Amino acid sequence: MADIELAALASTQGGLVTCQQARDHLSHKQIERRLGSGRLVAVRRGVYRCAGTPVTPSEPLRAAMLAAGPLATASYCSAAEVWRLPGIVAVQPELTLPWPARARLPGVRSHQTRSLPAHHVTVHRSVRVTTAARTLADLSVYLGPQRLGRLVDDGLRRGLLELDDLREVHDTLACRGRKRLTVLRAVLEARLPGFHPAGSPAELDVRRILVKAGLGEPVPQHQVVVGGNVYLLDWSYPDDLIGIEYNGWEFHRGRSAFDHDAARAGSLTAAGWRLLTVTSATVPVTLVGNVRALRAAAAA
Repeated sequence: MADIELAALASTQGGLVTCQQARDHLSHKQIERRLGSGRLVAVRRGVYRCAGTPVTPSEPLRAAMLAAGPLATASYCSAAEVWRLPGIVAVQPELTLPWPARARLPGVRSHQTRSLPAHHVTVHRSVRVTTAARTLADLSVYLGPQRLGRLVDDGLRRGLLELDDLREVHDTLACRGRKRLTVLRAVLEARLPGFHPAGSPAELDVRRILVKAGLGEPVPQHQVVVGGNVYLLDWSYPDDLIGIEYNGWEFHRGRSAFDHDAARAGSLTAAGWRLLTVTSATVPVTLVGNVRALRAAAAA
């Protein structure tokens, strides 16, 4: 009965439990026996994975959050990965805790803040994380206006935030005397009320065609890390390892662009991805047929 209750708890935490949670259901000797038999697996100090739970890319972050305690929130680059912001990779879990709470954990970057209102925190993909707007504001201390602006526009297109959300975060942090808000301020000043993130109409057409054909919602700007390089796919179905790239002539002409695209495609293909290139000449029936064929190949 204790194992069933512990497994039920773990299922809500990505298959993980803390040492204290395990002790709430099992004795010390029972935990030791389960560790010895592999029914529990030590992930990091004080955190176990229940047997049968698959290892996922998010496990290091989830384990760090459990070890840091209930006040820990995924933030900065880790939050960017949760929100799938393009081009941002967390080299280690990044957490924020409200001052004076502190987490000193090996391999974890921990931030303290006196300003983390409840409405700046949410749950996304079952992870307690800073909102998309707060995440972008935090990242603004590392990024320039151009790159932050692209991330903001991506979030607006995907419906992750509104400009009013970002302005509220800016004003909240500014009232607290937080420095280095100049980049965020510049991005907001360039996006007045009524601003629309003018994405590529051709890329948006690809999504519309795929959804209308019943192929499901493709993931935009999915990032794939291969050999230390981060590659962004315009659209993808990650579960099937299918990437769809829209190539406009104005951005892909020239020898350097040709060589870059070839090297990029080679790396992704070697990593198991099936890539489909779409141009202005690709008709919808061909696009849909090709995606269905790639899905059938993936299933086979």
